[in-house]
Amino acid sequence: VRFFRIVVFKRLRYRLAWLRVEVIWIPRNLRFFRNIVFWGRSYRLSWLGVVVIWIPRNLRFFRNLVFRGRSYRRAWLGVVVIWIPRNLRFFRNLVFRGRTYRLAWLRVVLIWIQRNLRFFRNLVFWGRSYRLSWLGVVVIWIQRNLRFFRNLVFWGRSYRLSWLRVVVIGIPRNLRFFRNIVFRGRSYRPSWLRVVVIWIPRNLRFFRNVIFKGRSDRCAWLRVVVIWIPRNLRFFRNLVFRGRSFRLSWLGVVVIWIPRNLRFFRNLVFRGRSYRLAWLRVVLIWIPRNLRFFRNLVFWGRSYRLSWLRVVVIWIPRNLRFFRNIIFKGRSNRRAWLRVVVIWIPRNLRFFRNIVFRGRSYRLSWLGVVVIWIPRNLRFFRNLVFRGRSYRLSWLGVVVIWIPRNLRFFRNLVFRGRSYRLSWLGVVVIWIPRNLRFFRNLVFRGRSYRLAWLRVVVIWIPRNLRFFRNVIFKGRSKRLAWPRVNMIWVPRNQRFFSTKNRVFRGRSYRLAWPRVNMIWVPRNQRFFSTKTTVFRGRSYRLSWMRVEGKVMLRLPRRQSYRMWLLSRLWVERMLRSLLFGG
Repeated sequence: VRFFRIVVFKRLRYRLAWLRVEVIWIPRNLRFFRNIVFWGRSYRLSWLGVVVIWIPRNLRFFRNLVFRGRSYRRAWLGVVVIWIPRNLRFFRNLVFRGRTYRLAWLRVVLIWIQRNLRFFRNLVFWGRSYRLSWLGVVVIWIQRNLRFFRNLVFWGRSYRLSWLRVVVIGIPRNLRFFRNIVFRGRSYRPSWLRVVVIWIPRNLRFFRNVIFKGRSDRCAWLRVVVIWIPRNLRFFRNLVFRGRSFRLSWLGVVVIWIPRNLRFFRNLVFRGRSYRLAWLRVVLIWIPRNLRFFRNLVFWGRSYRLSWLRVVVIWIPRNLRFFRNIIFKGRSNRRAWLRVVVIWIPRNLRFFRNIVFRGRSYRLSWLGVVVIWIPRNLRFFRNLVFRGRSYRLSWLGVVVIWIPRNLRFFRNLVFRGRSYRLSWLGVVVIWIPRNLRFFRNLVFRGRSYRLAWLRVVVIWIPRNLRFFRNVIFKGRSKRLAWPRVNMIWVPRNQRFFSTKNRVFRGRSYRLAWPRVNMIWVPRNQRFFSTKTTVFRGRSYRLSWMRVEGKVMLRLPRRQSYRMWLLSRLWVERMLRSLLFGG
């Protein structure tokens, strides 16, 4: 398309000057609506406060716009809708009423950001600076083969893309946009509602009815934000809700992306009423392809479907079915009132450092359960804060990070004599390798548990990341020292001794209540046999265990299998003589 140089308005010639409307390019398969009605008059892309602009690849964007005799850079227009090509950097500053902003006080900002374009950092609304904050509406993307909805109704009048404070643009290919929207008892077509809908996946039909305050609406006055973030775009750090600044915190509802083959849950129940994506304090971000989302949730003795629970679930691996039942406070719930945070971090996105919970700032800290997956090329965050102290993967309630493909997650967990499924246990489990089956039963304080209330740390360290040396436990710094259990990894060429029963104080256990220190040694380093470990003022040779559990030895290559068996029996006799005196 050739860019028209001269525009005639009210018999005067301009060069893209004082007009409040600048429409430059329309995509191929979208015929732009012919007539536009504004303030009861019919126009053809005329005096409306609308700016729709496209810049071709080889055309530099004109720098200055003149409005009421002043020169601005995308200034005080009512609505700005802009598309930026791949090789064009987005203009940085916007001028509004003599001040410089970054995409500031406009009533509606509709923008699509390309893959290689960093999202604008600051937004200004009512004289305050936010980071993607309390603006009326932000809608970003327009699709190619979507005809724009024809009529819009605002304050009882029919408009064609007129003075409305809401613009909904991006609808996927196979999704017809919901026709009617009801707000305050009237029927609108994407009108004055405080609704932001940005991107819906291809095979997901958007929920039809939404119930809010006992009325049936179609995407009505709910405080709902549905957003899609591109791959190489850093996520905005601060979010502002009700005048406070959070970091992905206590917002009403944030729903970001639903995968292709997952139908969105239909009904949501909140305080005994049925809603469809209503005012719930729920954050759901991404569900994998082959995982059906859990259906029922129980909260305070009632059955909900993703209701008022303080639950954040973001990513589940492909071949791991999420544990079905969770028992909390003696009741069987499905994702009940547990303070659980499960998060997926993309590959090229550094995880936001601070998380705010109940008005305090933490670093993935005092929440009941923190489940996190760390990508391959992301170094694990170093410091964790728990109750005002800094730890390195220390005494947090529960930290579960990732379970490999061929390892089914342990089903039952027992805590204080009750059976739970990954509940409020003080357990830290991070990663189990492929060829190591996790030990089934653990005994703590004379009871048998399945990874129960033991202070257990099981950690996998990637190849290119050296394990942090010091661990702080109960205010002291150790070198993988006094935790009840430290089991990390055993390589493939070293077999882990597999005798079933062990005796401790006259009882038979399976890897029971050991104060064990087992650490992985690389291939080119011999298992040190002369160094000592100090425990409660005594010196030991790294093999002294209250319960033998499993002892790893490294024998020379010259010994045969028979000599290996004899040496194994000799070691067992030696340990019995050391531990039990016979």
